[in-house]
Amino acid sequence: MSDEKPEPVGGPRPKFRRSLRNILVRPAGQLRIVFGVPVIVLLVVGFSFWQLMNSLSGALENLRDTSPVVRAQTTALIEAVHSVFGAGILCAFGGSLLIAIWGLSISHHFYGPLVPLLLKLDQLKGGNFAGLVHLRKEDELKEIARAINELSEKMEKFSK
Repeated sequence: MSDEKPEPVGGPRPKFRRSLRNILVRPAGQLRIVFGVPVIVLLVVGFSFWQLMNSLSGALENLRDTSPVVRAQTTALIEAVHSVFGAGILCAFGGSLLIAIWGLSISHHFYGPLVPLLLKLDQLKGGNFAGLVHLRKEDELKEIARAINELSEKMEKFSK
């Protein structure tokens, strides 16, 4: 046996660089989480604002047929309702974007540690017992990675 330490799964550990490709470790699952929630929020808020705008506009339209002074005031109120509706949609869109960014970071936190574990399990299944799983210090799955590493080392010794 040699004293060399086996390389981590996937080769030597690269210097940490944050890019979109590094963040999307499981794109299908992550994007479903990231864009599913904001789209639902945007649809609910948009529908609610649309209902509110229609109700207010309808009520104000009934007042429009009275006198010229009331007509001018109701026209101004209808325009204000429309501008509030536009501002509300912009706020909902901005909030959805913030939720999407937050969701991306949260989903990366959950999916990130799973990828090296799944790669190592595939290697073990294929008979390749060399290499260790390395996770970040703050990952909750550190104990599972340690157990997989111990299993890998024992299987490598047993296979020789």
